Amino acid sequence: WFMGVPTLMLNPSIDFKRADIFKGSRIARTKEEALLAMDALANNESGYFKPLNAMKNREQLIADSAGFSDGMNHLRCVKAFSPYIEKIEKVKRPSFHFIFFVRYITLHIGKYFYVSAIFKRVAKLRKAMWVIENHRLEKVKRQKKTVKKYIQNFYVKNGIDEHTKMERHINNL
Repeated sequence: WFMGVPTLMLNPSIDFKRADIFKGSRIARTKEEALLAMDALANNESGYFKPLNAMKNREQLIADSAGFSDGMNHLRCVKAFSPYIEKIEKVKRPSFHFIFFVRYITLHIGKYFYVSAIFKRVAKLRKAMWVIENHRLEKVKRQKKTVKKYIQNFYVKNGIDEHTKMERHINNL
């Protein structure tokens, strides 16, 4: 909902006892209704997925689950944690631990012997696959570029573009 992606719930009954989330989505109770929704999606008819009562309910559902639906919860967290972060003293450098040094060396030497087909078959080695493949966090670095663009657009749209303005905006929340 935050991203404007059409949502459809496939359920013949709207008797949900645990959640009210169905109130914010289009509901397909039959196969024909689901096919109609897929046709609307294929034809870019996004209005089909936004019935008026559902759109009104979404704001309330988001507010009930996340507290606010204005997108400023990350700034509220900054405001809440700021007094504690300022009190944190500079952390001294951690002492040398031989076991971590051995793991570091093993990772960097072991990457030259890494063959995923073999590692998948050996249980003891299978545990290390994720670490070997992701220790540099390349996916996070790629995702950061995409997310940063959206965050910057959000700040510009809401008039929060510099640190001083951001601090002022946080204090007003």
